[in-house]
Amino acid sequence: MLGTHRSGTSAATRLISLLGLETPSGDDLVPPSRKNPKGYWESMSLVAFNIRLLEAIGSDFTCPVPLAPGWHEDARLDSFRDRAPDVFRDAFPVAPWVWKDPRTCLTFSFWRASLPVRPVVVLVNRNPFEVAASAARTRGDTRRTYLIAQWERYLREGLWQIGGLPVLVTGYEQLLEQPLDWCDVVRSFLSGCGLPVHEQRAEDVLSFVDVQLRHAQFTRSDVLDSLEISPAQRQLFLTLEELQGDHREFSPPRLPPETATTEALLMERRRTRQIERELEQERRSRPLARIRRSRYLTPLAHAYAGVRRRSG
Repeated sequence: MLGTHRSGTSAATRLISLLGLETPSGDDLVPPSRKNPKGYWESMSLVAFNIRLLEAIGSDFTCPVPLAPGWHEDARLDSFRDRAPDVFRDAFPVAPWVWKDPRTCLTFSFWRASLPVRPVVVLVNRNPFEVAASAARTRGDTRRTYLIAQWERYLREGLWQIGGLPVLVTGYEQLLEQPLDWCDVVRSFLSGCGLPVHEQRAEDVLSFVDVQLRHAQFTRSDVLDSLEISPAQRQLFLTLEELQGDHREFSPPRLPPETATTEALLMERRRTRQIERELEQERRSRPLARIRRSRYLTPLAHAYAGVRRRSG
């Protein structure tokens, strides 16, 4: 399952699981929250692995660096390659499974090379203004230009990493408005790829899908007519529309160069994140420094030094 954050991948993953595919379970399943009351359907261990994987190459899932073909062969990832199959097997001991983590838009090439499977991909597309509005509501980030930049980076990275695979590009709007038909389309696609799926129970699907959870709604024209959308972002939006449907051997689209300001916006966020981490480390170290300087510890320090001298 691919798609950027807040694009409907959680709902899509749950509906696919109702077709017979396994999700993470037990303590490894990310629990529902106020942000996602219907559940995330993610593996905590694989989310953590993806985060550390990106950090190992100097990236951050909130403001990812651009990746070049072959990035997953970086020597800094050797230890990750050794551990990846076992970590994945622990999260999904039973096949067939459906795996969802938006960060996999960025790390897909690594997993594709590390696991002994040929993935089948369902990519969920959602209006970028709705993605931004949902992120602003749940994460408190109101800079729409940054959130659109993140949307652009995630989807561009995801599209080039899934070339040659069976891919179904589908819309979040269709999932909400016609969930039973959406399930039929996905079931036909997965079955055609050789996965043992079964027909969904209508009552399970309809009881899960809640259109009230769609707090923002934007139209196609809102995006195409907006001065906030660059020509490259507009082309990405139109390309995703054109790609909707079943691709038995996906051919990544030819896109214009990424919006020039996208990397600048993400780089600014990276610098901010680094400063935040440094300030947090300093804050945590202050109590220890005060303890080390405490006059009450001085006699203990002298006693400890004396013991060290006598013990050689």
